[in-house]
Amino acid sequence: MYLHHPFTSKILNMLDSGIIGEVRSIQGHYCASIAQFVNPESKGALYNLGCYPASLLHLIMQHCFGEKSFDNYTITASGRRGADGNVCESAATLQFENGVVCQLHTAEDYGLHSGFTILGTEGLYTANIESVAAGGNRKPDHHTEIRATGRNRRSRSGRGCFPISSQKDSRIS
Repeated sequence: MYLHHPFTSKILNMLDSGIIGEVRSIQGHYCASIAQFVNPESKGALYNLGCYPASLLHLIMQHCFGEKSFDNYTITASGRRGADGNVCESAATLQFENGVVCQLHTAEDYGLHSGFTILGTEGLYTANIESVAAGGNRKPDHHTEIRATGRNRRSRSGRGCFPISSQKDSRIS
């Protein structure tokens, strides 16, 4: 499972280091033209491909802000059905109570691209997750970009995933 791949621990270690600052936004997408190969009973793109960026988003929010970050959020989503009746494309925007905004997109009838971006107050982290999600042995393409020089800060919990405001400190576990 990709959650146990070194790729995942590299992301969590980067977040703990504080190098990109406070997490403000997460974006993930996975699109691949696989419609001709999928089982019509598979329930569509969200289950076939979208589960990878959605699961990674969940892991990061949980790691940085604790389980309670999922207690109050809003979601806006849309999708498109394919010829088999399954949702072959979907996009969602999630707004969490702590101010973090996340966007997810997946499609199984066009493209061949994946990506994951974490935007922080001091920089950003991007990665291509395709080879890891597919169980490939190819190393994922990682890139961390620091746009501003910042201090290597830590939250009260000892993690580098900072709350958006000091009022939310108690939400970090």
